[in-house]
Amino acid sequence: MSKKLWVLTLTILFTLAGSFAYSQEKPLKFGILGGLNMTTTNIEIPFMDSKIRPGLGIGGILEYWISQKFGIHADAMYNMKGAKYDFNLSFMGASASAELNWKFAYLSFPILGKLAFGDRTRFILDFGPEFSFLLSAKQQAKVDAMGQKEEEEIDIKEHMNSFEFAFDLGLGVEFLLGNTTLFIESRGSVSLNDIFKDKEFGEGINEVEMEDKAAANIAGSLRLGVLF
Repeated sequence: MSKKLWVLTLTILFTLAGSFAYSQEKPLKFGILGGLNMTTTNIEIPFMDSKIRPGLGIGGILEYWISQKFGIHADAMYNMKGAKYDFNLSFMGASASAELNWKFAYLSFPILGKLAFGDRTRFILDFGPEFSFLLSAKQQAKVDAMGQKEEEEIDIKEHMNSFEFAFDLGLGVEFLLGNTTLFIESRGSVSLNDIFKDKEFGEGINEVEMEDKAAANIAGSLRLGVLF
């Protein structure tokens, strides 16, 4: 065997050995995460102010590191989204108020590229698509006018698209403790397709006039997680 071939063979073997050693350290990790979602939509409803609606996000994690700096991060999550709108009027001692809540629940699958910067304490950046399937959608309306209160909730799932495609971007920090990783992360997402099939539904206090434009969920979240 020629000298050049020996050198090439040894180089390949050392490269494979290094890759194997790294993969034995942490090729694949599993974990759990959970936290708070703060969500709204880009839809404006006449005479009503848009508010942030809190919800929960909780699920499992599958993570594979291709190198020390780059990995693939995938979640399977129960994800609460939606929006809140309210209206308040006071005139000459008389008052009226109205509140509208959109309460959406999705099964979400973010599949993200993940960059890490640092050693045992690392800053992380992740980004990529999120695929979500609608589990439930409710619209709750409350009205309080002249001392008369009325409240009603209706199911609006049939008026919504069953699939949501979104883009996620997250920043966080993780702490490597032996074979365990703890992390805290802030992540944002926005729908890239219309979440509604039609925007004319409801009656009585649940009748809503919406803009005729593509509706998107807009979400920010703060999450804690652990990987093993």
